[in-house]
Amino acid sequence: TFDNFDIGNIDVLYLDCEGCEFFVLEKMISRPIMINLRFLPQFQCAPDSFDKSVGFIKNLGYTLSYSSKYEVEFANERALSYSRLPI
Repeated sequence: TFDNFDIGNIDVLYLDCEGCEFFVLEKMISRPIMINLRFLPQFQCAPDSFDKSVGFIKNLGYTLSYSSKYEVEFANERALSYSRLPI
């Protein structure tokens, strides 16, 4: 399972777990700078899986940075600060 691999050093996380993303997120040790979730309505483990996942990520302090019909992306303050660096 995912928690066997997460030792706290994940920087970017893309999850497409057929509606079971929340079950991965709730065991996550890492605090990636970006988290991308892909959801397809026909593949939901539970009816509230998407809402639980989004709420969980927001409670960790992430900000929504991108959204489409089936995909959402969140960034934490560390990622947002990179975009403010002078070039």
